[in-house]
Amino acid sequence: MKIKISACTIVKNEEKNIERWLESVRSFADEILITDTGSTDDTIALAKAGGAKVNYFSWCNDFAAAKNFAIEQAHGDWIVMLDADEYFDKCSQKKLRQIISKFHKQKQVAGLITPFLNIDVNQDNKILSKAWQMRIFRREPNLRFVGKVHETLLNINAQGDKRDFLVTEDLQFIHTGYSVDNIVEKYRRNLQILQAEIKKQGGVTPRQFAYLQDCYMGIKDYQNAIRYGRLALEHRAESGLVGNERKAVCQLLDAIWQVNRKDYARELEAALTQFPNFAELWVLRGRFLLGKKNLVAAEQAFREALRLRNKKVTSLAEISNTAIESLLPEIEASLAYIERYKPYYEAMAGHDYERAARVVVQMMRELKCQL
Repeated sequence: MKIKISACTIVKNEEKNIERWLESVRSFADEILITDTGSTDDTIALAKAGGAKVNYFSWCNDFAAAKNFAIEQAHGDWIVMLDADEYFDKCSQKKLRQIISKFHKQKQVAGLITPFLNIDVNQDNKILSKAWQMRIFRREPNLRFVGKVHETLLNINAQGDKRDFLVTEDLQFIHTGYSVDNIVEKYRRNLQILQAEIKKQGGVTPRQFAYLQDCYMGIKDYQNAIRYGRLALEHRAESGLVGNERKAVCQLLDAIWQVNRKDYARELEAALTQFPNFAELWVLRGRFLLGKKNLVAAEQAFREALRLRNKKVTSLAEISNTAIESLLPEIEASLAYIERYKPYYEAMAGHDYERAARVVVQMMRELKCQL
């Protein structure tokens, strides 16, 4: 019996993205369902022209509620729920049905967690970060989203039945929604929703610490980003950050660099002691040491970042959203700089001024030959 796949999304004024989304899901979806939350542009017309069934949901500042409504309209065995500004690459489109079929008979498997790349379409599709999300899951009443922003799919079965969310790197999707021209607007929107939720519930909860840090960092309110970043990490068990502290740590350090650089080195070393497997922290260490002209230690830091970046993810416990992909050009440029100038700085550090002079002369000769 053929497995039925439902492609779902929620939209509002997505006329720039909806046709690409439709093209992405058309190759594997048996039904295409779009839930509109109040579009005033051509999104609905384009969706219908592209063969989608359009449903309507009255927006209430709750992404989980909208997504739960959307999946309740589906009839497939499995749901693929990409946001409108996301799409599977061509290779993944071809493999998706085959991979779902492989797991369909394994009833303990409830969903598949896959990597995705955040890219900036306004900077020639520059990779901003790599992250992991579940966009493929069974259509079951106990699988529902929670959280008004940064909504998460959970197994809400009160019986606590064991279900697996498996990691697979065989699929990958692309996310374009955090380009520089719209990112601040999205952070302000998310912050407003969070603040309204906090007011309604009578105070902030640990689960919201990291989300607040993210929003304040996005709008460059560094003092509040530091405040909520520290809270998120101090209460990471309650805030849900255990195993995924990477972004919060890096954002905290970036905010500290902006407002209090005299404490930066100490904070960075403390973070590395606690999280030595975070490749981004080694890049930050390499960058800092390079600024201090400590090229040998900087090189070691950059190479450790590369080693950690190349480790293969094999389990759910190992996945973590990472910005290391966006840092690769910096790593490569820094290592090239170090290779060129390390002999000079080594000679100067050893007070071997004659050798340093010879190095400078040789570099000047090479530069002259290039002119």
